[in-house]
Amino acid sequence: MDSELKKKLLIPFLVFVGLLALNANSIINAINQHQTSRVIIASASSVFIIIAFIVVIRSVKKNNNKTF
Repeated sequence: MDSELKKKLLIPFLVFVGLLALNANSIINAINQHQTSRVIIASASSVFIIIAFIVVIRSVKKNNNKTF
């Protein structure tokens, strides 16, 4: 059961890590160019991505418990 949960979460994990890497790059570039608004937008986007990942993990765990 645990290995199936890991398989279900592998692709969302990779997607979210990739999005966080893009946001980190965006934040670094915005800091280098002294663009405060871009830093704020990229930071807020990172927070929303983390929240979305938590929601996905909870829903997969909830659905996984229902099926077994």
